Amino acid sequence: MSISKTKESLSKTCHLGIRLVAFVCVLGLNSLSVQANSDILGAGATFPQPIIDTWLKAFQKQQILTAEYEALGSAEGIRRITSRSVDFGVTDIALTQSELAHDDLFQFPLVASGIAPVINLPGVDVQALKLSGPLLARIMMGHVIVWDDPEIKALNPNLELPSIPISVIHRQEGSGTTFTFTHYLSQISAEWDARFGIGSQVMWPIGLSVKGNLGMAQQVKLLPGSIGYIEFMYAKQYQLGTPSLGNSEGQYLQPSLQSFTQATNQARWTRPSFYQSLTNMPGAGSWPIMGVSYVLLHKLQNDSKDAAETLKLLNWIYTNGSGLAKSQDYILIDDITVLTRIRSGWAQMRDTKGQLIQKP
Repeated sequence: MSISKTKESLSKTCHLGIRLVAFVCVLGLNSLSVQANSDILGAGATFPQPIIDTWLKAFQKQQILTAEYEALGSAEGIRRITSRSVDFGVTDIALTQSELAHDDLFQFPLVASGIAPVINLPGVDVQALKLSGPLLARIMMGHVIVWDDPEIKALNPNLELPSIPISVIHRQEGSGTTFTFTHYLSQISAEWDARFGIGSQVMWPIGLSVKGNLGMAQQVKLLPGSIGYIEFMYAKQYQLGTPSLGNSEGQYLQPSLQSFTQATNQARWTRPSFYQSLTNMPGAGSWPIMGVSYVLLHKLQNDSKDAAETLKLLNWIYTNGSGLAKSQDYILIDDITVLTRIRSGWAQMRDTKGQLIQKP
């Protein structure tokens, strides 16, 4: 690779944009040793890591190129792409058009999937447990503190609920998953919106802080009575109970590829930033808490060969990756209209000599 991937480049101050100031910017200066040998390097959000890893393995079986992705969080992905330490960044928090223009970046959607509440409630079929959005917000604010609270029993008259405390688990570090989850809570609870708002980090009123999706899964698995929130792939992997959640139409659903697809189908992706919130979308079958991961690329590329290789990988994903995504409960954003707009953006990328980047 000809773009710089040195510790010096990683020590530069990063521009994260006004909505990302709550993130902890972890430098990760000691994580570069394996990266330098790859043709294509990416870094960013943990939300899509499982499917990105799957795509890269499949891609490398068909190509002579090597590719790596480091799941370091959305903030670090933004920092590394703005400092040109990687070929592409991935973020779960879409940047505004002004933020993109500041760093000469092009942003487009990659995948969507569901974020699910997860519960450890011994002796209870958690999938049969119903939670409305407002009730979930009241639990996360500490207004409902035991599992046999009258509000929960009213929604679940046929379940024997234990009289044990509710332990709220939340993310400690800046997290795109937290941003999406709090965006949803702000939509369905005026009190949450007024007191805590939307953010990658918020001042949680109660609960235990953990790091990462892995930390969330392990803590909920360990602690009876606990409730947290997590990307659905991790919930499945760790066999965590997911309650049936009420959506915008009053329907109670389980997280599934079908309900994720129904929500994603309501999206209206528009340039130039392609930003689209998928929380609390309309539709009887729509899962209410959906996250989206976006790719970030520089419009002006230092090296045309590097850029062409990166576009080759991304084009391969959009052409071949849908089936693999569905197998892991992700939806690749490959609608033909959207993809045409994305590729038109690629076609405008140039190198420092003003030459168009070779098409993938």
